[in-house]
Amino acid sequence: MPLLQRKRYLNLNHAGVYAPAPAEGGPVAITQTDHGESATDSNTYTFTNRALGSAQADRRIIVGFVMRVAGTTTTVSSVTVGGVSASAVVTSNNTTGGNQTMAALYVADVPTGTTGDVVITFSATVLRCGANVWRMVGAASGTASATGSSVADPGTANLTIPANGSAVGLAVADFSGSGQNVVWTNLTSSLVLTYPEGGFGYAGAMADFVGGGSTTLTGDYTASTSIGTPSTVFAAWAP
Repeated sequence: MPLLQRKRYLNLNHAGVYAPAPAEGGPVAITQTDHGESATDSNTYTFTNRALGSAQADRRIIVGFVMRVAGTTTTVSSVTVGGVSASAVVTSNNTTGGNQTMAALYVADVPTGTTGDVVITFSATVLRCGANVWRMVGAASGTASATGSSVADPGTANLTIPANGSAVGLAVADFSGSGQNVVWTNLTSSLVLTYPEGGFGYAGAMADFVGGGSTTLTGDYTASTSIGTPSTVFAAWAP
């Protein structure tokens, strides 16, 4: 067989006929790369030069961010990663007691560059903000295959996750007392409880699911005194 033809065909079937090799594919892989926090009152937060991990043609960046504000009507205006517009995946708002906490996941296709600014703009001034950054490769698209949210403690969602898929979780609350933590079920902590200001803390988690299936994901808030206005979001992606 001529060299050019052999380059075009890689597999020999049982009948002795060369056929095109199947397209390569692999599991979704999500890794934590960076995070940033601010206690400044603002409607726009810029976390400069956040690590995005190594570049790859199918690389997507998941931004999980949180905020707290007095009042209950603030929304997200835009999110960009390295100048690339990110799309909303899932958002949870807890407006208990006349205040608002938000946890949200956004995703952007960012195939090039190893660092970039993460810019989050809200519809009004908020009191504090934190942003977590994950790198994702192997996903069929940026559209999540399943999402869930909760304003309860613990925050729980049941997601049907495809085989070789991956999932993330993001949790935020006002914490009081000692022993503050978020304990995850079926997810592994990737960002330990971190405080943009005072007792306002957030945490992130992720996991790969080789077998897939219906899975209950939980973020359990713990503190010796009390937990206020929890918001938890979850999302999974398919290969």
